[in-house]
Amino acid sequence: MGLKNFAQARHVIQFGDNDLNVRGLSANDVTAIIFENKSVVEDVFSVFEDANLTASNLDDEKLKTFIGNIAIRAPYVVASIIAHASDEPDEYENAAKLPLPVQTEALIEIARLTFNDKAGFERFMGNVKAAVASVKKAGLPLQMTGTR
Repeated sequence: MGLKNFAQARHVIQFGDNDLNVRGLSANDVTAIIFENKSVVEDVFSVFEDANLTASNLDDEKLKTFIGNIAIRAPYVVASIIAHASDEPDEYENAAKLPLPVQTEALIEIARLTFNDKAGFERFMGNVKAAVASVKKAGLPLQMTGTR
């Protein structure tokens, strides 16, 4: 196959008369999401650490609880993730207006499409933690303000 013929897997979420077409996140997406939301990234990781999500205990219920906590503490991170996974990163304000159940389903599907397996989730979180450390090392502030 090769990159020329690469077709990224997608999932369509239907709600009402609308549909949302999402894909897994790339390294570019994650970097953009971190920089767009640098004021709350540490808060997101504190929620992640509190949830104690690991490859061995990751299930849909824990993931839904984690997503709910992120949605409450950092709603624009949720919106930013959905906007990037929809290939419309500038539409994060519309993504923020989606009903919470739609956002939750979208994030679960984005996670499924991003990670090959449960161990991939832990590797990914390790890479994101390293990216956050790099942002800090570069002297870019990461304050917890709850807004974009």
